[in-house]
Amino acid sequence: GKLQRPEETDSRQRLQLEWSEQKEALQNRLKTLTTEYEALLSGFADRDELRNTLQQVTERLTERDQAIREAETQTEKRITLSSKLKEIEALLTNFQELQGQEICPTCLQPLSEEHLHHLERVYQEQCEELKVNLSKAEAEEREARESLELFKQLAARETDLRQRIEKMGFLEKDIHEASAQLEAVETKLASVTDETATDDGQITLQRELEMA
Repeated sequence: GKLQRPEETDSRQRLQLEWSEQKEALQNRLKTLTTEYEALLSGFADRDELRNTLQQVTERLTERDQAIREAETQTEKRITLSSKLKEIEALLTNFQELQGQEICPTCLQPLSEEHLHHLERVYQEQCEELKVNLSKAEAEEREARESLELFKQLAARETDLRQRIEKMGFLEKDIHEASAQLEAVETKLASVTDETATDDGQITLQRELEMA
């Protein structure tokens, strides 16, 4: 009913206008899809480079479990050294309290000033050694924890890259479909503008437009 007399100029122009609108809508959709696709490729030359980067990240993440065990080991080491250091420091405090006493208040045995000084020197040396080892263990633990944080960031990176590739797959399909539709519309638009087109052809294009 919209196309009473296809051979009339105004009917042809209207049909041409409507197919032009279809073309513009598809061009806009294609542009939007392409822009979104390019945004997903941000930082990469192409999809292959993105895939290669994902593969490298995934391979690097295989070392994460070892890094976790290393961090746990360093933490245990630091706790053990800290506990030993507190014990030695407590002993040194006790030795200082025993200075000047002739009998041990605990075992009631005679106290040798020389022996007390000897033990104090021994434990003092142990204390200094423990402090050095504890400081080193704390530094190693920090380094292990920092490594774990990097693996955490790497895992987030892997998730991001996987999501990009998955979404790009859908977009490629949509872009292909939109391109095919645009090509078909351009062909139909060329038929509308063809002065030699038959009336039946014009009516067919009108029906196709109504079904689009």
